[in-house]
Amino acid sequence: MRTSVKVGAPPVLSGITGIEGLFSMALDLPGDEVTVKRADLPEQPLTCRVTGGSKVDKIRIEHAVKKAIQLYLDQRGSSLGIRAEVRLHKTFPQHLGEGVPAIVAALCGVDFIYTDRWPVHRLLPIALETARAYCPEVAEASVYASLLGGVVMDSGIVQEDERFHKVFMPDGMHIVLTQIPLEVVTISENLSGRQEAKILSQKVASFILGGMTGDWALLKQALKNKTAFSTGIKKKIYEGCIEKGAIGLGTSMARDSHLVYILCDNSSIAEDVSHWLQSIFPPSKHQKIPLISRIHPSGHQIF
Repeated sequence: MRTSVKVGAPPVLSGITGIEGLFSMALDLPGDEVTVKRADLPEQPLTCRVTGGSKVDKIRIEHAVKKAIQLYLDQRGSSLGIRAEVRLHKTFPQHLGEGVPAIVAALCGVDFIYTDRWPVHRLLPIALETARAYCPEVAEASVYASLLGGVVMDSGIVQEDERFHKVFMPDGMHIVLTQIPLEVVTISENLSGRQEAKILSQKVASFILGGMTGDWALLKQALKNKTAFSTGIKKKIYEGCIEKGAIGLGTSMARDSHLVYILCDNSSIAEDVSHWLQSIFPPSKHQKIPLISRIHPSGHQIF
């Protein structure tokens, strides 16, 4: 049995819908850090110390981490004393997982303490139960992305079956994230349900096939849908970003996030897009300096 484990919790894009959700675990940004230690004496109480973030974040995450670890220990029938330390990295925009990755990392950390680790499907219900109580809006997407190290393309994972395929991205791809006060939009506002389903299935197929074969043309095809940006200020944003060289863009479905994400195939284009956005949307409580992150070229796992 180990005495101490340090777990990294990469940032997670929560509430993303459509094919762009496959970027969830591929942001090359600092994530939350969790250290789980075995207490000197088994009877010592479970403790959790959280640093970084707001006072409210600290209290909520402390309670959630302790709940996840306690559920795990109870199911193991263990009275092991555990001390957890969570270091939060709050990166703009705020909707990069809402603290759920730190909770999942703590759960994985205590599991690593034991030499007979549990398979993923045994950790999943504990993570979901804890995260739903902590932040129901983003819980499921964040848990799957954090726990599985990628994005799950179906409604769950098959018990005892952890096979997966890699979807590779071209090296050098970047994403620009910004918060602009837009109405949350969906393809459904402009198309019938049948048309929407056809477009989304074509996008998914193009993206996965392109990523597994390394065909960049197919990947670009999957990212070029502009239906959600067809009117008013949304149309101006789409046309401006494409003119600057962006591949495609989308909006988050997370409530009140106003998150817009723009995909570019090099850092120079990402910088140009960022500067253009700043020129038309002055800094405000929504539009701060857009965040630019590299997309990891092998950051996607399809289960």
